[in-house]
Amino acid sequence: MPRRQPPGHTVKKHMDTPRRVRFFEAFERKGERTARDIFKDFDIHPSTGYKLLHDRERYGDLADRREKFRKQKQQMRGTRQGPKPKSSGGQPKPKSSDEQLRMPETIVTSNTQEAPIVHGISVTPLTQCAHWHSPLDIIAIKHFCCQKFYACISCHDACEPHMSFVWPLARRDEGAVLCGQCKHILTISGYMESGSKCTQCASAFNPGCKNHWELYFELKKEL
Repeated sequence: MPRRQPPGHTVKKHMDTPRRVRFFEAFERKGERTARDIFKDFDIHPSTGYKLLHDRERYGDLADRREKFRKQKQQMRGTRQGPKPKSSGGQPKPKSSDEQLRMPETIVTSNTQEAPIVHGISVTPLTQCAHWHSPLDIIAIKHFCCQKFYACISCHDACEPHMSFVWPLARRDEGAVLCGQCKHILTISGYMESGSKCTQCASAFNPGCKNHWELYFELKKEL
C-alpha cells in the first residue's frame, strides 16, 4: 500500500497531469462525498489536497481550465436565457453571446427572486467551500471585477484568469453579499453594519470575515 504524502509535500512533482484532471473531476461530481473521502481515494494528505485545490490555476492544465470555462459558459447561457418570449408576428432578434453571459448591474434583494449561482470549489448549498467551511461561513460575495458570486476570494482566484478588484466606496449600496441560509442579498453597507448576521433571517456570519474586507471592499483610509 503506497504511503500517504506528509503535510506540505510538493504535489506538482508527483501528481501527473491525467491524475490531476481526475482529481479535479472527482470534486466536480463528488455529490454527498466529503473532501477527505476524495483525498483518501487519491492517497494524498488533506493539507496537500487543499493546497492543490487552492493552487488549481497554477498546477492545472490550460486545456483543462479552458474546458471548465466552456462548460460554465454553456451552463450560464442555459440558466439566464429563461423561457423564450411569445412571438408577436415578427421574428425576435437573437441575443448576442455577450448579452447572454452579461451579469446584471444590480440585483433586486427580494426573496422571491431566484438565488444567483455561487461559484467556487466544493460549494455547499450554504455557500461553504473547500477553503472556508465552518457553520458560520455562509456568505458569498459578488466580485466587482466579473460580477459573479464566489464563496471566497481563494475560489475566485482559482477559477478566474483575471485579478480580483474591490468594490469602490461609492458603490456601498450595491447588493453584493448573499446569505447562504435564506438567499437574501445584502447591500455592502448593510452587511458591514449588520453585526455579522443576516438582516433578513438573523443567521450568524463568521465575524472573522471582517479581517478580510479589504480583499473585497475599498475601506476608508484612517487619518
